[in-house]
Amino acid sequence: MATFDQFGTNQTNTRAPGIAQRIAATAASIRDQIARRALYRRTVNELSAMSNRELADIGVNRSMIHSVAHQAVNTQR
Repeated sequence: MATFDQFGTNQTNTRAPGIAQRIAATAASIRDQIARRALYRRTVNELSAMSNRELADIGVNRSMIHSVAHQAVNTQR
């Protein structure tokens, strides 16, 4: 928020964010975490449903499913 002093000079308010801004940031963070968790679970479920042959075709071992899902979530940022 900009304010002006008696000389008409623009002075920027440097106060810390208010409670409403912190709540909004927290809510956005929670929504992001929920979306990322959903993507992780969806990836794990889809890869787990594949046969060993299908996984081999895409270069993934069954033991790699969770790490591949983590990579999928972390590259979405």
